Amino acid sequence: NERRLTAITYCSPAWQAGSGGELRIFYASGSAERHALVKAEIAPVAGRVVLFWADFRCPHEVLPAWEERTAVTVWYARPGSITTG
Repeated sequence: NERRLTAITYCSPAWQAGSGGELRIFYASGSAERHALVKAEIAPVAGRVVLFWADFRCPHEVLPAWEERTAVTVWYARPGSITTG
């Protein structure tokens, strides 16, 4: 995986607490007990921009969403790692 940085912009103006779809960030660890190592849960509030490492330094998951959730995600890759054509 050549991704180095993830940028997410949330775009769901109707999102509210209880709608789900939060981004859960874990502490980097080799432990299998990931859920005990939650560092942050980030709500997908419209207009919020989140940047985080896209590799082993920042394990993460997106929690189930109970309402529609829209986001724009951009991954920044290592220079020279993506070819075109």
